[in-house]
Amino acid sequence: ALKNLVDTIAFSYADLLGEQLTDEHRQRCLRVCEETIEYFNTILRDPGTTIQVRRSVQAHINQLNWLADQFSRLGNQVVGGDLNQGVKWQNLENAFAGNIQTGCVINQRHKDPTLFLQASRDIVINKVQSVLRDLAGLKVNVEFFCTFRKHQQDIEKRKSFITKSREILPATSLQDWYTEHVYEKLKQRIEDFEHEGSGWSRLGPTSLMVTMSRFAPTQVGNPPSSDCRRISSGSMRLRTSRTMMSSASCEIPTIHLLMIKKSVNYTNNLDNIESVYHFAWIHNLSGLIKSQISLGRHRLYFCDRCLNHFKFQKCYLEHR
Repeated sequence: ALKNLVDTIAFSYADLLGEQLTDEHRQRCLRVCEETIEYFNTILRDPGTTIQVRRSVQAHINQLNWLADQFSRLGNQVVGGDLNQGVKWQNLENAFAGNIQTGCVINQRHKDPTLFLQASRDIVINKVQSVLRDLAGLKVNVEFFCTFRKHQQDIEKRKSFITKSREILPATSLQDWYTEHVYEKLKQRIEDFEHEGSGWSRLGPTSLMVTMSRFAPTQVGNPPSSDCRRISSGSMRLRTSRTMMSSASCEIPTIHLLMIKKSVNYTNNLDNIESVYHFAWIHNLSGLIKSQISLGRHRLYFCDRCLNHFKFQKCYLEHR
């Protein structure tokens, strides 16, 4: 039913394409888009809405914002956006509680996806940078929407290509992130889709949706246990005879210890329960924390001082 609402508005736009709308007609079309968007936003605000419905509704809202912009252009008016780049940023309602900011870059004139992605670079990086300014880290994923046509059946369909969520820290190069994980990834996926014999040909991009969520790099813990539980993960300085005799400017090696607490009762008297502590030497901190925050097996570089982690050695060295 929700899809039918959006399809009806999209069909109306297709019928009016190429016509010069009066200001009254244009305002009426924009009002329909805005009212439908507000209705969909109430669905996102409902805590009982399922994950699948939230994702579907957010994609519909994305398309409605693009249609609203296209209706305004039928009246020879361009509201907002960069006239030189042909793109416009639009804030969206967050679909999930963990989202910090959601928005989309609306395509106003580009026919080639690669040109649209390049034109969107600065606006996406600026938005991510402004949110990252007040946080220790973000997880960002991008979804690209494009219209395709199957000429044999004269069918048009809107398809999306999504990137994996990537961790972005203050030391991350946003230019490199956008090139490697947004531009190149999406470009390759679009080319693969067109060349896999699907019969679909590209008409043009519509929008690029950006979702930013909070990222906590060192969330650790273990299941509750009446016998033994983890207390803390810390670090201590290991002073060897060589480092103690060396000058103060020499770097002192760091080891990481895991402190474990165990409740021991030496008698049957419940009042005699004592806490016994022992320590485990963490030989591979990278492997321990990596396994808890990601399923990947690629190496991460951890800072012994603050426990922030970095995917690239270059970023890690700059942080140090």
